[in-house]
Amino acid sequence: MSPMAMLRISAAFALAPLLTGCGVLDRLSYARSTTAAPSPSAVSTCAGFRLVATGTQAVTSEVQDEVRGLVEQRLRATGLEPIEVSAKGSDGIIVRWPADADVTRVLGLIGTPGRLEFIPVPLEFVTSVYVGSPLPTGMDAKPIFPADRITSATESTDLRGAPAVDLTLDATAARLLDLWAADHYGDAFVIALDGSVLSLLSLNATELSSEAQVVGRLAREDVVDLVAILNAGPLPTGLEEDGGIPCE
Repeated sequence: MSPMAMLRISAAFALAPLLTGCGVLDRLSYARSTTAAPSPSAVSTCAGFRLVATGTQAVTSEVQDEVRGLVEQRLRATGLEPIEVSAKGSDGIIVRWPADADVTRVLGLIGTPGRLEFIPVPLEFVTSVYVGSPLPTGMDAKPIFPADRITSATESTDLRGAPAVDLTLDATAARLLDLWAADHYGDAFVIALDGSVLSLLSLNATELSSEAQVVGRLAREDVVDLVAILNAGPLPTGLEEDGGIPCE
């Protein structure tokens, strides 16, 4: 890779299982109902979700509205229609989507935190990092730059014409990545989505552009979903299904 080269991130497996594994689907039991949707002729599936405060973000009405907007943006970006996302109480949202949609895919889009991070891997942890698995216990997970510094994601193709995702970093992320690269030639780092490893790479340049590309065995649906999640941005809080939130 030459100076100012595009960073190519190799995703070695399909994204859909990853979205399931790192979202809320695997650890929650969803109470879904099939009801008449607001549209007179449509039938929809409905589920209620509750925002969960994190150590750095409390649940406020502003954050509730932000989460509602992010979820709606993610779903609409995939072409899923009709959908409706509304606030419920002080910390809940209700999501309706077409009854014939892939439930696993929809729940992945709703519940995936959406934090794509570039994380250095110390030498002593390199042999403990596995694609598709969580980061090793005890490894410092501090990213090179914050996840919200990815300014855009677009559907693309790699050099072989296979589906890929193009990423654009903002000026701060590009500068931080270059500063790290200047002192870590040959060092390892991972690309992780919500703590699950997409790829383990070795740095072979000391100066990179503000663009990167996720390539590998990605189906077009995987690309569409990852682009939707990254463009909407990461969820500011946790989001858990709550069967006690009525859909009516």
